[in-house]
Amino acid sequence: MNFELTEVKDFYSHFGDGYCMELPTGEQDLDAVLKFLSAQEAQWRFYATLYDGEWFHGMHITFQNKKFQEVEPVMQKLCRLAGTTSYGVYEGYTQTVMDIDGDIIAFSDFTEAYE
Repeated sequence: MNFELTEVKDFYSHFGDGYCMELPTGEQDLDAVLKFLSAQEAQWRFYATLYDGEWFHGMHITFQNKKFQEVEPVMQKLCRLAGTTSYGVYEGYTQTVMDIDGDIIAFSDFTEAYE
């Protein structure tokens, strides 16, 4: 497993549009997530960021030929498999954090950082 190290402020310019979730900590959970992603024909990359002295390990996920309405239940299932409670949606220099019920719990706009 290779991790891409990137600064939080450069995250979008490095990865682009897609979905992010916290990396499962257990081997069985990770295997279940990767098997499920493979069945969905998803592409993923592992990353690590250091923010305020704490490491965050996650996965950036993209789906070919799927719209948000189709991906939302997939991401909710992935969170359940991974034992996490939320995931991020990156689109056009914005990040929306969704919980596993589909509710928005945070929103960030990084447009100014890239202008």
